Amino acid sequence: MPPAEEADRAAASWRVRSAAARDLRRTRGDRPASGDRALTVYAGVLALLIAGAPLVRAVVLALSDPAVAPLLVSTEARSAVGLVLGLAAGGLLLLGGMRGPALRSAFASATLASSDVPRRRSLHGPWVTWLVVLACTLALLAAVSAGGLWAFGAVTATSWTTIVLAAALYGIVAAGCWLLGQRMPPTATAAVGSGVLALAVLGWILRPLGAALPWGWAAVTWPTTASAVTSTGTAPTSGLDVALAALGLAAVAVLLVAPRLLDGLRGEALVEQASRQDIARTLAVTGDVAAAGARYRALPSVARRARAILSDRLPLAYLGRDLVGALRTPFRLAAGMAASTTAVVLLSLASSLGPAVAWTVAGPAGVLAFAGMGAVSDGFRSVAVAIGAPALFRQQTATALALHAILPAVFGAVAVALGVAATLALGAVGVLPAGPAPDGTTLALSAGVALTAIALRIVDALRGTLPLSLLAPIPTPAGDVSILAQLAWQADALLSAFALAASATALTLAGPLGLLVLPAGIGVGLVRARSRALALRP
Repeated sequence: MPPAEEADRAAASWRVRSAAARDLRRTRGDRPASGDRALTVYAGVLALLIAGAPLVRAVVLALSDPAVAPLLVSTEARSAVGLVLGLAAGGLLLLGGMRGPALRSAFASATLASSDVPRRRSLHGPWVTWLVVLACTLALLAAVSAGGLWAFGAVTATSWTTIVLAAALYGIVAAGCWLLGQRMPPTATAAVGSGVLALAVLGWILRPLGAALPWGWAAVTWPTTASAVTSTGTAPTSGLDVALAALGLAAVAVLLVAPRLLDGLRGEALVEQASRQDIARTLAVTGDVAAAGARYRALPSVARRARAILSDRLPLAYLGRDLVGALRTPFRLAAGMAASTTAVVLLSLASSLGPAVAWTVAGPAGVLAFAGMGAVSDGFRSVAVAIGAPALFRQQTATALALHAILPAVFGAVAVALGVAATLALGAVGVLPAGPAPDGTTLALSAGVALTAIALRIVDALRGTLPLSLLAPIPTPAGDVSILAQLAWQADALLSAFALAASATALTLAGPLGLLVLPAGIGVGLVRARSRALALRP
């Protein structure tokens, strides 16, 4: 039989078996019906029109404000764009080891992984879907961000189109990083992802190096000016055409290499990731987002035989036990410290800006501080689980929470010290705007945000199950918006961290009394923690 005819017959056989698998999945009820898909698309489009359009307009108007736009066309802003894109590439590499883009349901993955159908055919659909989603998401973010500069007059229509095109091309490259992380073994994924994150930070500090990296090719399209912005827009960068060509070649390379990467995916890893995804999705749909996130939490990998009880004194015993537990997931601990240190750097940067702009930097800093504190907050979750059980050590809930808060407090103090040192170092090399060393107010603000993150971690650990009252429908002219109340309840700690850090920074710039926002927030958080702890008792 000629090779061409044999290949055609094999392809036809694969299509027949794939169709049979889809039919079997449809009979099991795992595959959404066409009507359900149409309803999902309709609801998504309606949500974009009702909530998305006003939000985009508000963001564009905020970015075009004369107090904000000049900051966005600075050289530091372009470097920050490159840093964010580089961190996104490294993060997607690491994410691929937990949940890759080429993934189906557990049943479909188990069925297809045990067959001889090539992965490039069986997993082509989800890979292309996530590729388009990632490219369109980055293009949309670039369009909105550059739209504010266009309204301000910093860019022309041609420059705006170039920025959006570069973002879409980089989205394809980032999707390739995501797929590569899924293809590589877990140890290689962790090593390469960490290396890309470190390279992104190094490229941010050393700008010539950053311009030679893929995320630097995308960032070079971001406009910059020395002082004022002319009505005709900024002049094009000399290396803009070269950067766009390099991005285009990188995107084409991803599309060419993707089939080989898909064929190299291991069946065991696909089934494991798919099973974890289905369980997490079920938990999230039932309202237990914390349990869904716990499915992707790092498992202990080192120091499994290390002694956890290091002292007979109760505070030191709790400190040692929590520290050994945190050291058993070293990558998670390092990521938490990096996030907390970055939060301190951002708070120091926000303190040098005006109140109208400072909150946009301080808000994300609060979120980073809250996220970083999660690496040393497992003790709070253990206390929440033990509420209502017999007291083994004759300790009240408040006492146990206070003892478990020792390690987060030490962790926050170390993060503040490292953040101050990093701020001074980055200011000395010219990465951050040069200014005076962080004063007492800035240090107090950083320490207050760290303590606020600890209090919010306690509140989050004592969350419990979703109240039934939030499941009641809330009819409005736009439809049932009860989902918004449920999302707000799930993300109340994150929203509180953003709001408290942003408001405290903005008010502190107007006067030192603004720092009182943080103790007030901590007090409210502890009161909520007490009420939640009482609600968890049987």
